[in-house]
Amino acid sequence: MAVRAFYDLLDMLWLGLLFCLRGVMTLLDWAFALNPFEAAGPDGQRSMGGLERALTRFFGVIDAGYFSAVIACIGLYGMWEGIVRRRAAGVCPMKCVWSW
Repeated sequence: MAVRAFYDLLDMLWLGLLFCLRGVMTLLDWAFALNPFEAAGPDGQRSMGGLERALTRFFGVIDAGYFSAVIACIGLYGMWEGIVRRRAAGVCPMKCVWSW
C-alpha cells in the first residue's frame, strides 16, 4: 500500500515536471518568435528604425573588407609560425581560438 502511494506521488511529480518543461518551451518559443525590428509603432513607423539604421551601417563597415583582411592576416601569421618557424603544434590551437 505504501509503495503504491509512493509511485503515485512520483507519477504526480513527473507530470508536474513535464508541465513545467512544456511551459518553459512555450515561453522560449514566444520569445524567439518576437521580432522587434519588424514591429510597427503606433504611428505606423518601425519601432526600431534608428537602431536598425545604426546596425546596418555597423555591419556595412565590417563587411567592407576589413573582416576579410583580419582573417587573412591571422592566416598569414599562422603560416609564418607553422611553416617557417616550425611551431605548428603551438599555433594551431591559438589560431582556432582567434578565428572564433
